[in-house]
Amino acid sequence: MATVVVFLTSASGTSFNRPSDWSDAGHTAELVSCGGNGGAGVTGASGHGSGGGGGGAYYLLTYSSGAMASTTAFSIAANNSTTFVSDINATFWEGTTTTNTYEAKAGPSTAGGSTSVTNGSPSPIVYTASTNNGGGSPGGSTGGVIGGGGGGGGSGGTTLIGSNGGAGGTIAGGGGGGGGAANNNTVSGASAGASINGGNGADGPSGSGHGIGATGLTGTQTAGTGGAATVGGGGGGGGGSTTTTASQIHTGGAGGPLGNASDWIQTSDSSHAGCGGGGGGAGGGSGNVAGTMIGGAGGSFGGGAGGGGGNRGGGTVTGGTAAGGIIVLTYTAAVDVLMAQILL
Repeated sequence: MATVVVFLTSASGTSFNRPSDWSDAGHTAELVSCGGNGGAGVTGASGHGSGGGGGGAYYLLTYSSGAMASTTAFSIAANNSTTFVSDINATFWEGTTTTNTYEAKAGPSTAGGSTSVTNGSPSPIVYTASTNNGGGSPGGSTGGVIGGGGGGGGSGGTTLIGSNGGAGGTIAGGGGGGGGAANNNTVSGASAGASINGGNGADGPSGSGHGIGATGLTGTQTAGTGGAATVGGGGGGGGGSTTTTASQIHTGGAGGPLGNASDWIQTSDSSHAGCGGGGGGAGGGSGNVAGTMIGGAGGSFGGGAGGGGGNRGGGTVTGGTAAGGIIVLTYTAAVDVLMAQILL
């Protein structure tokens, strides 16, 4: 009998139709919540970078008893902008609210990490909830004056919790903090500290995949975007700048997708998925010119986004966009009795 894997995302609606070959026994539901969006930087002489978003949580549910109904309600959000661990944009299974559901709480924007919980008495299926790995916290809530943004937290994963993002630079024109890793809390994203260079992101669970922090701009350069991460690593922080060169870009690097020890692979189309790393924070600019200081996007799924950088001369200083949540259903396909008789 074949094992079947099904992905549900924020684009999948709010109702799962039980497949014709569904089998209750032994199935699992793995929940990952969305990450938190990065905070927007502030412009002007007293501007500052902002913190990143927290990573989403991972929750493993294993079948215990009951039978799946013809439809099962669920809810998955694309990202979260609330500044606290949120029920509003959480991932829910067997319902869409905090009443009698299984829930992975959404990663917060510019605050701590996330967690999971069983609300009341969900039905008709009862699960044994085991692995509950929370998301990493973002780096810093407010950076230094005209400094860089903080890195986003990595998503919790199948093995470990997500790691924290690094704080943005503490000096004028400071770099952005590196993003935290998914599924690996043994190392965090690097803080930019008193430097115009962006911090490196944290390595993913394989010990590799971090995005490189961008070198700060000291001359006529305009490109200071942090490096994008892979395999669940954190994105690199954007480089900061003290120059007045026009059209500078200090964007944080994107967090890395596919941060599981082994990818989830959907049966219908062989697509791969995993938990995601946090985006890098954007660098800051102390020169009185407009620039682009956007936080790095969170990696799919559940990666928190990097915070926007501060810039004296204005421009675009938005926080990055976090990654959405996912539900992964794994079951053993039931034997078609009529087909079995025909084959016999």
